[in-house]
Amino acid sequence: MARDDHDGGAEAGIALIVTRVLAKGAEDDFRAWAERVDRSAAAAHGHRGGLRLEQTGGLFHTLQRFASHDSLEAWRRSDDYARLMREGDRFSTPRTQEVAGAPAVARLPSDGDGPKWKLFLMSWLGVLPLVLLFNGLIQLLPMQPPWYWRALLQSCFLVALMTWLVRPALARRLKPWTMRDSDGDARVTNDD
Repeated sequence: MARDDHDGGAEAGIALIVTRVLAKGAEDDFRAWAERVDRSAAAAHGHRGGLRLEQTGGLFHTLQRFASHDSLEAWRRSDDYARLMREGDRFSTPRTQEVAGAPAVARLPSDGDGPKWKLFLMSWLGVLPLVLLFNGLIQLLPMQPPWYWRALLQSCFLVALMTWLVRPALARRLKPWTMRDSDGDARVTNDD
């Protein structure tokens, strides 16, 4: 993927890191799109290589290295780059950062990033139907168990369903929303 031409930039170069928080079921779209991004970057003057990282939970990262800031900016100003980024925005929430030098340090989003109020709302949307369902089922019993048995059964029912069914499904569907900041980019902090 890397090209051998030099354009006089700093020896360590510069890297463009684009993190994408994918909508549920968009993994194949991402992979096909990332192949096109890789080919576009590899054809650009000053390209030094690329890397893709697939993180669990719908977080995907692409890294493109260039010999200099000028060569990276020339690619970013191209029509091909603009078209590819618009296409990627249809199925994911991006976060773009440039890092230069050696060593270069980048801060990547994680599953827990997002404002607390969004994380609370997502959890509450999962818990409320389960509490209602459990209480409705308990009401069908001919004899009501003592309060401590109800609490024990309800907590076990709630935690099990949230852990294995509800939370993973909600997280995959709502992650692009929970991790999006006010600018539409993926967040890298869980501060409120």
